[in-house]
Amino acid sequence: MRRYIDEYLEPPEREWLTPNFEGIKNKVFEYYKNGMSVDEIVKQLQEDIYIFTDEEETKWETEVVNRILEGKPITNRFIGVTFNN
Repeated sequence: MRRYIDEYLEPPEREWLTPNFEGIKNKVFEYYKNGMSVDEIVKQLQEDIYIFTDEEETKWETEVVNRILEGKPITNRFIGVTFNN
């Protein structure tokens, strides 16, 4: 089954995958504090949560990680829910 990062970007009442958005955000900051680059963080997240890793998804996952680190909102591409950091 393909898992997209957007499946983890669900409002609390719809979360069914772990880690959820808060879990992903915490991992991103943990990896960043440990000196990992954005590309390394994306690769590690792909390994940690077994998400789909084609070129398009990797580009989107990189954007998600950058937006988390910058404190910018992230919108789930499929259902339109926006998460504010």
